[in-house]
Amino acid sequence: MVKFDSKILPMYFPMLMSRFQNMEAIDKYLEEGVPQVEAMCPDIGSTKWLFGTDELTQLDIHVGAMWDCIYASLKASAFADASARANLAERSPKWVAYIERLRAHPKIAPTCFNLEVADRHATRARGWKADEKCQLSLDVLKGAFPDLP
Repeated sequence: MVKFDSKILPMYFPMLMSRFQNMEAIDKYLEEGVPQVEAMCPDIGSTKWLFGTDELTQLDIHVGAMWDCIYASLKASAFADASARANLAERSPKWVAYIERLRAHPKIAPTCFNLEVADRHATRARGWKADEKCQLSLDVLKGAFPDLP
């Protein structure tokens, strides 16, 4: 977790804070971060988790939460240019398989980033003032969760 938090995670925030418009940050993550991430993931088709265990560990939960945010962000239509540039299905297939398996886990699935919300927030964020942080808003959440009023 320390290696992830100190070496890989810092490469993600410049992409996120630029609303996936800082292509230099994206390229740095692709060149330096993605190979490290890919090396962490089990082989495609494996039923093992990050530590090679049969059950999730704290590492899967810790790292998975951030990877879920990256995954959801790059699924957003407003960030399609960044997603195409990243081309993670080809560049990081073990990561894609891992995060999709994690998102499908019965205990994890209910807490994953809602892809509709990610898409709405990305659209809102891309239109936001460049020098201001664009917080997630209640308007973005409305209608995305059928059980809520």
